[in-house]
Amino acid sequence: MNDSGTGTSNDPPTKRSPDVNLFQNARDFSINRLQVSTSAFDRDPLKELRTHIAAGAIHDSKERRNEPKCYEGTRVAVQDMLYGWITSGEVDLKYPRKMKWVTGPAGTGKTAVLGSLAERCKAGKKLAATFFFGSWPASIRRRRNGALVATIAHQLALNYPDVSDKICKAIEANPDIFDKDLPTQMATLVSAPLREIAAGQPKDRPPVVRGVIIIDGLDECEAEQIHDHDSTNRESRAKPAPRRTKEEDQEEILKVLKEASSDQAFPFRILIACRPERVFDKFFNNPAGDSASFAEKLDLNEEYHASNDIRRYLEEELRRIRERSPTFEWRPEDIETLVNNASGQFIYAATIIRFLDVEHQEPRQAVLNTILGMKTTSTLNPFEQLDALYLHILELHPEAKLSIRWIRGISQLASYTSGDRDRPAAFHVNLFLRGSRGSEVSVEFLLGSFHSLIRIPPLDDTVTPYDFYHISLLDFLNNRSRCQKLYVDASELSGFIWEAFIRVCEDGSTMPTGTSYPECFLQFLFDLEIVQDYSAGGLLISWVTKGIACPTLHPPPRAAVNWWVSTAIERRVDGKLKGSNCLMDMFRAVHQLWLVPIVALFEGRIVDKPESDMPVTEYSTGGFVEHEIIMIGGALFLVIEMKIELPKDDNLAQLFLELLSAAELNKQTGFAELRVFGLLTDLSTFRFYSFDPVTENFNPDEDILVNVRRDDFCSGMIQVANKVFSVIMCAYVKGLQATVDSSKKKSADAGDVRGFFSLPPFSRQILNPELSPELAHRYPFGKRPLLRPS
Repeated sequence: MNDSGTGTSNDPPTKRSPDVNLFQNARDFSINRLQVSTSAFDRDPLKELRTHIAAGAIHDSKERRNEPKCYEGTRVAVQDMLYGWITSGEVDLKYPRKMKWVTGPAGTGKTAVLGSLAERCKAGKKLAATFFFGSWPASIRRRRNGALVATIAHQLALNYPDVSDKICKAIEANPDIFDKDLPTQMATLVSAPLREIAAGQPKDRPPVVRGVIIIDGLDECEAEQIHDHDSTNRESRAKPAPRRTKEEDQEEILKVLKEASSDQAFPFRILIACRPERVFDKFFNNPAGDSASFAEKLDLNEEYHASNDIRRYLEEELRRIRERSPTFEWRPEDIETLVNNASGQFIYAATIIRFLDVEHQEPRQAVLNTILGMKTTSTLNPFEQLDALYLHILELHPEAKLSIRWIRGISQLASYTSGDRDRPAAFHVNLFLRGSRGSEVSVEFLLGSFHSLIRIPPLDDTVTPYDFYHISLLDFLNNRSRCQKLYVDASELSGFIWEAFIRVCEDGSTMPTGTSYPECFLQFLFDLEIVQDYSAGGLLISWVTKGIACPTLHPPPRAAVNWWVSTAIERRVDGKLKGSNCLMDMFRAVHQLWLVPIVALFEGRIVDKPESDMPVTEYSTGGFVEHEIIMIGGALFLVIEMKIELPKDDNLAQLFLELLSAAELNKQTGFAELRVFGLLTDLSTFRFYSFDPVTENFNPDEDILVNVRRDDFCSGMIQVANKVFSVIMCAYVKGLQATVDSSKKKSADAGDVRGFFSLPPFSRQILNPELSPELAHRYPFGKRPLLRPS
């Protein structure tokens, strides 16, 4: 009520009144059947929205501070045209087109033009939102489409108060909106709020909100893989969801933006810049022939050729260089040669200027003459002059191939950075890569002559990352036909990084007690995501499951695995691994290190028949997993039923599951003294018994991490890792070797025995191989029948 008690008020209603006491001064009352309702969304909507954006993709973000803008006085005509289209273009049409596609080959200045245009629109209060995709960004969100709508919505909320209120209400009403697909997010967070605002405005008035949404680098958006984490469905685990392609995600963005812009209530223009790749050409020039109805194409290489701007840039920059080098001269025809060589690619001219800016052993005049004298063989490749320039700069290095491995390694390590963390600092990359074979030379020697291609921070800078001036350098290095003999293939690059990683771990294992790598480097190391969905430990096992793409690599040394596992656990905070949820990786890394020789031991000699044909024993699993449980004394072993024709990797994955199932079965059998080498055996108290190769004893390990969550890889099993790498399975391997040797001897005279651990159907013979005297002395398990007749 108001002061007059009429029950009306001109004041707007408040959203929440948390401090109001509805029962203040009340007495002698009771409440029956009280129901209290609380909002399903109890967080600040804008703060929640903020957690889902790609902050680095916004045009004026810290991440983009070094990305190109137009040189002063250049690209004026194209910027004026685009700004005019944003502010008043096609106003004479009843349904003006709201989308424009800006395209052109790499190096034509698309990002520079749109970056400068965004600044101009912001100054003129015409900028609604921006999203600059990037293939070498600080966060993974800038490479994928998952944060696109949230980032746009967040900027709309900040720029337009009326829109902000509607978006907040949409989030409160749909607290799970950020788990929805892209079309649903756009409809809920952008289109519906704008439609609600438009509905409240007179139709004869212009929209309350106007402006432009700028999307740049859409061709650099990569595919986001969504994994099924349902561990209860065995069939679904065997059939992983098909992988999406980047073209599918790019097309999804285009469809979402087109759908939004087709709404009459949508007041913004949408400017999309990307290379003229097939998916975009097909979308904007589809067979239905309706491209003119929703978008207009602008080819920077054809309609706004940059030759005049490149000429102006070269003239002014060469004059600047001459101020420092008075003897530096050039002829007017030299400028024309460079302009023609550029073929409209600003990056060619910019690279030449940076190259001339760097101090060389030769005079700058000689360097310029060399560039002018570069000969090409074809006019069909628009990048030929740029390629020749890159090739010349790189080949000047006395260790060009090694330096290129470093350049590729810098890019690869940035792509391995997991989650939304920043690109690794140059200091961390240097410390990581310097352990590679042949990389003992200084970083300054390897990269110091490439200042025209890469921004190189000080060697002790633990914050600033390396930065490439233009993505075209990586395009060049990734293309064998373009970079020719300097090409580093995927196998060579993987081996380079693998060797570096192992050297880091080995060096860590030999450090004196009380010393270690800097904490910031350890954070970087354990945040690496080498294989998708794995933490840094994934590199330890990727040579098994993914093959690390290099057939000459060997399994990781035990000391390296030991250091990685123990360091990971030492860095835990409140029982959790600091900066990494890598427990499963530790388990895999430790056990698969020893499973490979086991598989090699059995390869080609495994029983190739269904489990239904196996003799039923007291220890069999009854078909839950394809293996047979056997006993040697108090030790539990397995008969693995792997198909001979399957690849080793498939067999290895199956073996790993069977080991975990054996641990569960061990508890069910009720043998108090039974131990599985290196596996959890007490599922009720989570006690871990491991074999210690130093003391040659099994010991319970009290200081241990146990992950009790379900995991689709383990089918609900418990995964564990102990603190000091006593989980190495040397006893397991030696025991199996002894069993195989014994079985081989026994089966040599038994023609009806197929395989080393199985008995022919209906046989009541007891196969009881004995350990060698050496193993029997070291592992005094006693004697028990291996198999008991059913």
